[in-house]
Amino acid sequence: MKEEEEERIGKLKASLESLIEDYLGKDINNYQKLGVKEFIELVMETLMKSERKIFLSEEEDNKANGYYGRTLNTGSFKIDLNVPRDRKGKFRPKALLQVCHALSKMLFYRYSVRSISHIS
Repeated sequence: MKEEEEERIGKLKASLESLIEDYLGKDINNYQKLGVKEFIELVMETLMKSERKIFLSEEEDNKANGYYGRTLNTGSFKIDLNVPRDRKGKFRPKALLQVCHALSKMLFYRYSVRSISHIS
């Protein structure tokens, strides 16, 4: 089981690296153009859209139905997201819930950026 999890995480990292490369290109100077806020928005929206695609593949009589806006306040800046929805209103993106939970823990326990990796 641990081996499968490590393989899944490896694939996720490779996908994120590919996403960042596609977004920024190969020029190291382009990294200055991508802010933390925009990067988080891009990754979260892509992850939620993928979650919805998987969810809908298991729901025969349900379809995608656009997006609705949500703003997450991190304390330092606001993250504006387009959250995908389905026609029946049953889809709830787990990625969004996990990020909200992690951010609330960070704010409540006053975690620094360096200690984010310890949040589960």
